Amino acid sequence: MARRRKETPGGLLTAVVLALAGTVTAGWLVLVPVTLYAISDGYLGADFLVKASLITLIPLLLLWLGVLCGFVVWNLVSMRRQFATLAHLSTRTLEDTEALGRVILRSQQESQRRAERDVVDLIIKDMNAQLAVIMERIGMVGQGEMETLWGMTAAGNPWAIPATFMASAELTGQGFRTIVSDRLIADPQSTVALQSFLTRYEQMMRLLDTYDENRLLKEIIGESPYERVIFLLTNILHLLHTRMKERQSAQGLAPVEGVPAVDPAAGPDSPQGPLASRVPLARSEAVS
Repeated sequence: MARRRKETPGGLLTAVVLALAGTVTAGWLVLVPVTLYAISDGYLGADFLVKASLITLIPLLLLWLGVLCGFVVWNLVSMRRQFATLAHLSTRTLEDTEALGRVILRSQQESQRRAERDVVDLIIKDMNAQLAVIMERIGMVGQGEMETLWGMTAAGNPWAIPATFMASAELTGQGFRTIVSDRLIADPQSTVALQSFLTRYEQMMRLLDTYDENRLLKEIIGESPYERVIFLLTNILHLLHTRMKERQSAQGLAPVEGVPAVDPAAGPDSPQGPLASRVPLARSEAVS
């Protein structure tokens, strides 16, 4: 409707101009011969009147030439306006398309970052679960204490479990690595949990290295107890492999790759005996 309103004045003006030009032409063609005939009173003859009438057509030709030129100029101006409008609309469309593209790109990047944060959160939960398995099976914490730590984790403290692990290591002292490695040798499930813990940490750090936006999250994790836990467990894993090879060579046990061998004949006094018979690890209160 708006477009019709814009085009109506131009069409009306064209009709008015043509009507006026046609009226002038018709009147001129009628009045000039009649006037000449009336003035001559019939003495000039029909041939003269015809020639005179042809001469009078010159003003009409000039009139219609002016009308034609006016229409040409009007159409050129209208076309220029239309082209300017089209160019403006094209520019607006291009700008809107670029803006929409930027919005979609930002939305995709934000969705990807949100998915990465969800994956990091899932990895941290899995690392907490693997560390909890290690701590329970080597006798570092009891079931009630672990439930308390899980409650603290659910309440918003993701570092409760690794902080408790490090507190126990500091209280135990220099013999912590040896005690833990001995207990891991006797418990293959704890060894698997240790390897899974270290693997998850490597996966998480590779994921955080993907984008610069994750730099803050990487710094937070680097300053958390996990960094010290990783360093300590890596040393324990190296010590575990060394002691496991020595024990397997001394006892003549066939090594199984990835799983430490356990001597089924180990008695209560052996380092591979029941957990309750081994040197106890120092227990710390749940770290808030």
